[in-house]
Amino acid sequence: MGTSAAPARRARAAAAATKLDETTAGEQTLEPSRVIPPELRFTTGGRDDDQAGEAPEPVEFEIDDVTYTAIIPRKVDEVLAGLIEANARRATTADALYAGMKFMHRVIAPESLARLQARLDDDADKFRIGDLYDILGKLVKVVEAKAEERQRGRRR
Repeated sequence: MGTSAAPARRARAAAAATKLDETTAGEQTLEPSRVIPPELRFTTGGRDDDQAGEAPEPVEFEIDDVTYTAIIPRKVDEVLAGLIEANARRATTADALYAGMKFMHRVIAPESLARLQARLDDDADKFRIGDLYDILGKLVKVVEAKAEERQRGRRR
């Protein structure tokens, strides 16, 4: 009995949509003029902490005598925000993994990322995802320290 009601509801909804389309065809809808109050208008230019002139800062790290490069982005706070959010109590394991991968793709230089991925994909290589996450944890600390250093430099 419950299964036959669903098709009937869908048919009524489709008929109502068709009828609405027929009655509004040719009519123009006028969009009301919008007034945005001054307190809700924002700009992003002209900040005191404008980092446009700063180049991203490379940081080298080593795994098994091979050098890799991480790039500390100008928008460090935005990069770290995803990791902080993933550490929230309600974040799922999938959320934490996604945040870690997003951080990795944003911070590790593309050629280094490709080499790391190749090592993870190689069944004979002893390098594991746990090793990568340990490295990312240490990179987070370096990124945080560099961000604090930049902030101190701007305050002077």
